[in-house]
Amino acid sequence: MDPPTPVNDVLCRQLIECGLREYDAKIYVALFGLGLASATELHKLTGIPRGRVYETLSYLQEKQFITAAGKNPVMYKVEDIHRTLFAVQDDMMSRIKKISECLHEMERIYHPVRFLQGQVPILTEGGIEYQFRLMCRRARSQIVILCNDAELLKRFSGDLRRVEKQVDLYVIVSRPEMAAALPFPCYMVNETVDESLFSPKGAHTSYPMLLQVFLDMRNMFMIADIDGQMHGFYTDDNLYKEFISRMILRDIRKI
Repeated sequence: MDPPTPVNDVLCRQLIECGLREYDAKIYVALFGLGLASATELHKLTGIPRGRVYETLSYLQEKQFITAAGKNPVMYKVEDIHRTLFAVQDDMMSRIKKISECLHEMERIYHPVRFLQGQVPILTEGGIEYQFRLMCRRARSQIVILCNDAELLKRFSGDLRRVEKQVDLYVIVSRPEMAAALPFPCYMVNETVDESLFSPKGAHTSYPMLLQVFLDMRNMFMIADIDGQMHGFYTDDNLYKEFISRMILRDIRKI
């Protein structure tokens, strides 16, 4: 039986899938096949540029995959696999700890308010505005907007004017004066459903609603006032969307 080639492509791919870089995997597999080799020999065998060979050998030593001995030339061989496995385990645990700390810090900065399960919060003002504009671009047939805040409606009026030319737009306001000077028609609903629309509590949130967007009767995005700060979030509540589709458009009147 022919001896195995020093650089086994299958083993290289497996190591790459486990997180090693391409050059790391090639040199590590080559050393397993050769037993002992210098940097020059590894360069000739693998075709890896000489400078990158030294860089890779240094990295593999640091991670305890290989060891070096002697000088002129320095010779390299693989480390005992049990030592390597312990080193890999320690490295992975250290990375998991760092990732955990980073995720908790991002949670503290960007998601300081706890939302219900299924809600995706967006807590920066720039992120809220960007998501609103993305929803306008995603619309295919219809956008229904409930607005309880005149200033917010004016801020988005340019976006809504553009989207009105592409899809059916229904902007429903809580007070008729909010429609003044807006470049698109606005609507109101009858008093029977008015309170439940503009003060949606319970299943959604107990915070004051500023604006809600229903996109093609599938996606819902709400902007709420939480302790004087604007917060946005997506939610998936099929009952509420069904209520919107059955009740709102049936009971609206143009201002």
